Amino acid sequence: MFTEIFVVLGIIFLLSLLGYLIPQLIVCFSKPLDLKTRYGGGYAFITGGNSGIGESFAKKLAKQGFNLIILAQNEERLNQTKAALKEIDSTIDVRTIKADLSGDPVQVTKDIVQQLEGLDISILYFNAGLGVMDKTSSPTEKTLHMFQSNIVTHQYLFQELYPKLANRQTATKRRGGVLFTSSGLAFLISPGSVVYAATKAYMGHLGECLATEAESDYGIDVVSIYPGITNTRFFKREQEEAKMPKMMEMMFQSPDQVAGYALSGLGRVTRVDSGFQGIFGRIVMKLIDANIFIKIVQKAGSLRKKNIKPD
Repeated sequence: MFTEIFVVLGIIFLLSLLGYLIPQLIVCFSKPLDLKTRYGGGYAFITGGNSGIGESFAKKLAKQGFNLIILAQNEERLNQTKAALKEIDSTIDVRTIKADLSGDPVQVTKDIVQQLEGLDISILYFNAGLGVMDKTSSPTEKTLHMFQSNIVTHQYLFQELYPKLANRQTATKRRGGVLFTSSGLAFLISPGSVVYAATKAYMGHLGECLATEAESDYGIDVVSIYPGITNTRFFKREQEEAKMPKMMEMMFQSPDQVAGYALSGLGRVTRVDSGFQGIFGRIVMKLIDANIFIKIVQKAGSLRKKNIKPD
């Protein structure tokens, strides 16, 4: 009796695992679709487009012949990225927008939208994100700036730009694509990065909630990408502050890899996990219920606290 039950449970888990892994493998080993033909050209608007995943994504779209609008706070890096994109394809139009997404969301959004006036945007990539690892018991103002940047201003931008994409007129059946950069921490219990993880969970879930309506009503592809640890400036800083062993760098994925998976996912899947931590973490969460996993993490935290000797 018990043997049969375990066999059935094993088969259910195996089917669930295959249902997860097959789409991820398709994304991993497939070339990106010809998005310029699929969407009828246009501009790609990328927040955080001057470094890391956003910069890599912009470079890949430049190779497909897309015009680009990259938004970021650092003007010098914006100009450097613009020059690099023009080297890839001198015929494309590359525009830069300097903006601080942690500022007043109404004014920031208004300024950005004014600079986008009249442009035919076919891809929206909400990628920019601040990473602040304050303790929730002693937060700093940086945590609120992160919340403003990662969620609030992006939501304002989404509400201004997505309706225009949904009403975009094109000769093809597809009106465009929307992407959201989340994080592997969004679905793993994350002591020490509580608010950051929550902001990334919001962005990822927004994409997943949007996907069905976007596809059925407007012919818009939606992808939420959940990267594991990625070799960006943010994680390099965290590595130094946390004094992580150098050997951990072997587990890091490059921004180019993440951007490649995001691009390959458009038109194929909605949720893309990347990197060892992202994929392994998702499988663990399939095996262990969230309530049990939280208890395990709580116990581990308690044991670690007991073993820390006071100075």
